[in-house]
Amino acid sequence: MRWLTVALSLMVLFVPGIISANTEEDPAVRFNAVELRDCFGKPHPLNALKESKVVVVAFLGTECPLAKLYGPRLQVLSERFQNEGVAFVGVCSNVQDSLTETVIYTNKSGISFPMLMDNEQVLADLLQATRTPEVFVLDQSRAIQYRGRIDDQYGISVARKEPTRGDLAEAIQSVVNGETPSVASAPAVGCVIGRRNHVEPHGDITFTRHIAPIFNARCVECHRAGEIAPFPLTSFDETVGWEATIAEVVREDRMPPWNANPEFGHFKNDARLSTDEKRLIRTWTANGCPEGDASDLPPQPAFVTGWRMPEPDMIIPIRDEPVSIPATGVVDYVYLSVDPKFTEDKYVIAAEARPGNTAVVHHIIAFLQLPGQSEISLGKMLIGYAPGTSPLIYAENSAMRVPAGSKILFEVHYTPNGTEQTDRSYIGLKFTDC
Repeated sequence: MRWLTVALSLMVLFVPGIISANTEEDPAVRFNAVELRDCFGKPHPLNALKESKVVVVAFLGTECPLAKLYGPRLQVLSERFQNEGVAFVGVCSNVQDSLTETVIYTNKSGISFPMLMDNEQVLADLLQATRTPEVFVLDQSRAIQYRGRIDDQYGISVARKEPTRGDLAEAIQSVVNGETPSVASAPAVGCVIGRRNHVEPHGDITFTRHIAPIFNARCVECHRAGEIAPFPLTSFDETVGWEATIAEVVREDRMPPWNANPEFGHFKNDARLSTDEKRLIRTWTANGCPEGDASDLPPQPAFVTGWRMPEPDMIIPIRDEPVSIPATGVVDYVYLSVDPKFTEDKYVIAAEARPGNTAVVHHIIAFLQLPGQSEISLGKMLIGYAPGTSPLIYAENSAMRVPAGSKILFEVHYTPNGTEQTDRSYIGLKFTDC
């Protein structure tokens, strides 16, 4: 019968009109009793919203990629419904998000509604929130009429140019009209809220001895300051709060990203975690994430900040002016043809592609366009970039011939991250005489 009890409890969790499955107290009383300060230090008693027909509570996180994409959209929705008795409230319940980071996120997203700091996770517990971004639509009695995602534009391995369904907007409009939303819940997809750890750290598996070496070898190439991953994993303090998300993406084989089929041979750069590495991460998170002895901490891996190839003889940017990347949506692959004006054959012995803006450049491929090929023809690949890619350095007495008159066709894939960005990526080439 245990399965039936669990199933019934989950059903109660998602029934609209119930703010908590574990109390018979009036939801409005519980909600209105909460008072939190916003990220600027101003107190916000929620009973000040008692005249609002609808309250939208949005759980957000400063480093969550989807929260970055949806923050500005929530501001647009708040402005759309501001004259219809709808109040928006942002909530930051992550233990890893500081006041400074929350202020920066709020300002970057253009959010003008209150961003409350839920350090003790009072609102997260009250509404049983689990992810960022996750939204709740409360009617005037403060019963939940909708919970879940904002719309269906973004998800795990999903990015549409436009949403096909605006779940939050439709739910708000229904409640404003005195109607029950046609959809009461839609799964929120995003980062797991970084909650206070209620498990006393214990066990022999520690961050310093076991987990840091795994992260150094598998993760921090991208999960470090200035790189494309949304948050760093270069220290214990940076990791705390992300353990539930880490456990989830490791369990589901979403991270480290690797899509090659293992049935078709061995790959030298295979990024997948081993069975033992997964077990260590799983056990560490289940044991409350013990830090361990600082003397066990391995040295940080060294990353080259300049060229990893020999100093190039020629640097070729993707274009003279930076490329603009929108804040949201899907950016089709950008193809840019550049004429480096090779008046004689060149022999390339080393090449490296480098992103101008690591926060939004997913990959770069530079193709050779031989004389006579059309502008969009993908010819011979010269060099490529993705996080972790090594430069191309030919063996001694080897080189790639680039005929005179050849052009470079760049294919660049950009991933919007919530704010407008620019990029001017480039490649470096080193030649030899032949």
